[in-house]
Order: sequence, then C-alpha cells, then structure tokens
Amino acid sequence: MFGQHKLIYLYSVGDGHYIAVVGDLARSREATDRAELAERVGQVLSDLNERFASQLYAPLALTRGIDELSAVLSSPACSYRMCAAANDALHPQFFRFAVCRGVLDVNVSSRDASTMDGPAFHEAADLLAQTKRQDLVYTFQLGFSSSTVRELVNSLANLVAGLKLRRTEHQQKVARNYAELGSQEAVSGRMGISQQAVSDALKSARWAEIRGAETVIDHAMSDPSLYAEPGIERATEHRP
Repeated sequence: MFGQHKLIYLYSVGDGHYIAVVGDLARSREATDRAELAERVGQVLSDLNERFASQLYAPLALTRGIDELSAVLSSPACSYRMCAAANDALHPQFFRFAVCRGVLDVNVSSRDASTMDGPAFHEAADLLAQTKRQDLVYTFQLGFSSSTVRELVNSLANLVAGLKLRRTEHQQKVARNYAELGSQEAVSGRMGISQQAVSDALKSARWAEIRGAETVIDHAMSDPSLYAEPGIERATEHRP
C-alpha cells in the first residue's frame, strides 16, 4: 500500500476511528546481512506480540519480506512504547514512524491490518513523508486536545530517538539488559563486565535522562484527559 520498507500498526479506539501507524525502514541498505536482519525482525515481532498481548486485536506479522509488517491494537496509549521497543531491539537499524488517528472503512472486521484501508492510512502516509523530509523518527497525531501537548510529545520523542541513535553497540546492549534486569549487578553478571563498566555505559547512553523523558511521553499517551475526545482507555502490557 505504501511501497517498500513500511511498518504498519492500527489501534482501534472505537466510534469508527483508529490509530494508524506507518513506518519506513531506514538505513536498510546498510544491512550487510539481510537474512540476519530478517531473523532479528522476526524475533522482535514475537517478543512484542507477547509483551503487548492484551492490546493486540491482530498480532504483529510480516506481510512482505522484512519490509512490511502489520497489526491491530485496541488503544493509542502504547503506540510510542511499541515503536520505541521495535527500534531499541533493531538498533542500529530503525523505523521512521507516523502515527495518526482517523477513520478506517475497508475490511476493518477482517482482523488483518494488511487488507484494511481508509483516510487514517492516507493521512499517516502524508505524515510519514513529512517525517522523512524533516529527517525525524516519529510523528504522532493522535487527537490531543492541545497542539502544545502534541508538539511537546513529538519533540521529546525525536530528541530521545536522536540520543539513542548515538549510542554505541555496547552502550545499547548494556541499556537493553538494564531495562530487562533492573540492576547494574545483574547486568554485570550477565555480560561479564564490572559494575563500574555498567554504570559508565549507562551514563554515556544517557539512561536516566532518556528514561525520564520516556516516562513523560508514556503518561501523555495514556492520559485520557489530554485527548480531544473522551473514552480512550489506558493500556496495559504483559510483563513476564
């Protein structure tokens, strides 16, 4: 529908409106081993399908090689977390995302996002083109009641993305392990490095600042009072 290197998610919020998320796989030509990248993408999908199972109406699935994926979720609240989790796992590769609330009116009941269509997709595609022209990673247009909130969320999300893309492979690996394990001692044991080395890597990766910023983004996405229309419920995710 949107050409090559596209990632598509849909989030149903009722009343005929959905949250369409389209993504473009950036730097795909830099991948020296597309078979290895395909394996990584497949594992990311499996992990995200488990983590966000309670919000998935149709699970994430490949639709064309590793370039296009689709899914349907029930709320916009976890849209940033889903996108950021995908990019964290794929680092240094990443997707550019445009997330837009609007109407979908084709094959909505199919539970197959790849066959759905409607104005939400069209606007999201336009936003994605704008995101690429501006060399951004994220554009969210979810129907916030204030343009200031929308601009703050978008600016903060792209600032975080820029900081993450500057991480070395080692810094990103330490950050991922710390996010999973929750303690520097546990990361030290898993990676076979000193706790001081873990601490230094987290500081260089701007872990604390990024975690704080992402908490703000998550709260904004999950707060029904910030949306122009009521009834958008908070999302939950499965944690093993």
